[in-house]
Amino acid sequence: MLNNIRKQLFTTSSLLPKFNSFKEVHNLPYKKLSVVQMQELLNKVNAGDWKIQGEGQKIRKELKFNDFIQAFSFMNSVAIVAEDMCHHPDWFNVYNNVHINLNTHDVSGLSIRDVILAFAINEIQQQAKKPQGLNDVSYLNQQAILSKWNSL
Repeated sequence: MLNNIRKQLFTTSSLLPKFNSFKEVHNLPYKKLSVVQMQELLNKVNAGDWKIQGEGQKIRKELKFNDFIQAFSFMNSVAIVAEDMCHHPDWFNVYNNVHINLNTHDVSGLSIRDVILAFAINEIQQQAKKPQGLNDVSYLNQQAILSKWNSL
């Protein structure tokens, strides 16, 4: 019965804020998400390939690119969005591999900020797969990412 009440009170769509700039994400309130909420939100925004770890303390993704230049260009593009959001990933890069951990230190776990950044990272990864790729960092299309997010 308690689970049914929780399901009725929680709707994933109510947690998906709309915004015009990644800089607006910084103003979102901090609210820790449960593992169930986090998984529902990741699935809703097509970021279900992120793995929840540490009993909901972080989400993780490992990516492989064609070469170092493509991997580092990807990281540059993510850095631009992360800086605008004031929400920075824990990550490392070895040649063409990038390992990313996201969490919200202020809640000692996961928040909507992690969902938004995971979504943006997945969109940037998709841009990197296009023929022109991300070798030119100016190719990062933040408006396309924001538009897609706002349509969810």
